[in-house]
Amino acid sequence: MDYLIPLMKTETISSAPHLQFAFNACALASLGNRVKSDGVDFAASAHGEYAKALRATQAALMDPVRCTSDSVLATVLLLGMFENITAKKLGEFAWGSHIEGAIQLVKARGKKQLQTQTGLQLFIAVRTQQIIHALTSGSPPVMGVDWWLDNAVNDSYAAHCQRLNLQTSELRAEVTHIMTHGTGAAGASSSSPSRPRSPSVSYEERTAKILSLMRRSQELDRAMVDWMASLPPHWRYRTLCWQNYVANTDYAHAEVFPGRVDVYTDVWIASMWNMGRVTRLILASITVRCAAWACSPVDYRTTPEYAHSARVCAEVISDVLASVPYHLGWHYRTKKRTRRQGLGRGKRNWENTDDEDDDDGEDGLDDEEQLSGFGCGEDEQGTKGLAGYFLTWPLACVMGQDYLTEDQRTWVRGRLRYIGEELGIRYANILAQLHVRIPSMLIRRDGLMAQPYPNAQDFQRLLSSARKSPPVMSGYSLNPIQERERMQMEFMELKKKELLAKATGAAGKEGRYDKTGTNKSERIGNNGANSEERREEEEKVMVVARKWLTV
Repeated sequence: MDYLIPLMKTETISSAPHLQFAFNACALASLGNRVKSDGVDFAASAHGEYAKALRATQAALMDPVRCTSDSVLATVLLLGMFENITAKKLGEFAWGSHIEGAIQLVKARGKKQLQTQTGLQLFIAVRTQQIIHALTSGSPPVMGVDWWLDNAVNDSYAAHCQRLNLQTSELRAEVTHIMTHGTGAAGASSSSPSRPRSPSVSYEERTAKILSLMRRSQELDRAMVDWMASLPPHWRYRTLCWQNYVANTDYAHAEVFPGRVDVYTDVWIASMWNMGRVTRLILASITVRCAAWACSPVDYRTTPEYAHSARVCAEVISDVLASVPYHLGWHYRTKKRTRRQGLGRGKRNWENTDDEDDDDGEDGLDDEEQLSGFGCGEDEQGTKGLAGYFLTWPLACVMGQDYLTEDQRTWVRGRLRYIGEELGIRYANILAQLHVRIPSMLIRRDGLMAQPYPNAQDFQRLLSSARKSPPVMSGYSLNPIQERERMQMEFMELKKKELLAKATGAAGKEGRYDKTGTNKSERIGNNGANSEERREEEEKVMVVARKWLTV
């Protein structure tokens, strides 16, 4: 968001009221989520500013000159952030609509927007949101990968990571389309949901295409590993300490999960690392989905692809969890406590793993690792809402993985709730309530969409025609469905009569004797004709039951 402060300095309330209103809405909403006040209704004020921003933005979009200005695009991005800050229900979440609008504005602005530094920063911001939107929705990137990267590089390392992100979103959309619609590019239509969808494509050709996509997924994963290995020293993280335990095993409220605690030179660099890690998780899910399709009906968890993906995902998840304390300012608060309590007492609960760095500071923290590159000053608590905003999506992706332990899942859900309640990013509360499992749920969906029963799509037509068709089975006066319903009713009537007869036979004394004083049950039992009648009734019930069960 480096573009925001220069724009706020150059644009005035008269020249760009939409930008000022949107900024006020985000500021008031964030403040209201973190600060309680009896005299000020921050939520009402924030939504009032948001309504003003929407009206002013609509007016600016109607102007052919102002519609492609930097201030309008920045306003749309701020409106999307407002949705993240104030979201309460998933169905009311409009972030995707604002991002789609920002993408259309970027397309309308063309490549000339890259000629200024502010325009380039806005373009990169929209590209980042486009990556998250594409990976979340499973849709391919608008305008293709190259359009988003050509002549739009502010940092070559970040640009290379985003290229791999966009290629992953493109691959994921293609895999989903082929598994549900047959071969062809994503977005093509298909007339039949059966397997295979297109009569010109055999099952073998479709499987071969899926296996080629699996190899592409593995190649992209290797490219992401190579990118991580090629980063310069200032892009790398280092392990600050090792957390050994969680007090009272309260993972839902623990600040650090047992294991490493990593620190970075900047929150933006840390977020790029996590984008790369989440991309690896998505690529692993693509690989397992393709392997599951190819080996079906054999259990995909017996394949070497699944074993490899499980190992990779476990390592990636550990790396993401190790970055969370840095995003949420734990290392900074620990440093403050160490200075107040004394170095010896401060190290009692955690172990420094970089002894050679002790000369740089009291607790092994370099100055460049103590603060992040925020433009709005230092927070005494070491916690920034923007850092939580960057962390929300990676945590949500990690929480849904099949490979998480229950303790890890509990901890991640607790961190999302912390971001939602303490940092004011309410969207995190929604994500904390999701119960998804990847890739198992996607594999299940792929199997259902494939529909291995050739005539499954004709079920409704067969059902409706059967009710209207003439009898097709010899010996029946009705068609099979009507005959089944008739026999079911007949069977139920006979069972009702049988139960009524039993109930009558077990009645009281006055019910057991007739007017002559003779016991009815004895009379029926001694009467051969009545016994024959009873046997005939039972045989009739059994005949109807057999017919009903075999139709």
